[in-house]
Amino acid sequence: MTRTHTLHATTREWVDGDGTKHKVRIEVGAIFRSKAGNLVVKLDAVPITKEWSGWLAADQCAPAPLPPGRRQPRGMPPPPPPES
Repeated sequence: MTRTHTLHATTREWVDGDGTKHKVRIEVGAIFRSKAGNLVVKLDAVPITKEWSGWLAADQCAPAPLPPGRRQPRGMPPPPPPES
């Protein structure tokens, strides 16, 4: 299976001294794509705070770099250049 997304939950919000709002997000699991093409959810944790709304956000994962000597499969976009 290939990991496609990371799941996050916003557990609370807070305001700093300048009045800027910030969110506390924790990683609670991931979404994977199986060889058959199905999406599969894996939860590692579930927030239990009163402030949690019950919603999870799915952030797309960056594609893993290919090992040396491996080519990109047909139909797949090329991986992004490494960040410096």
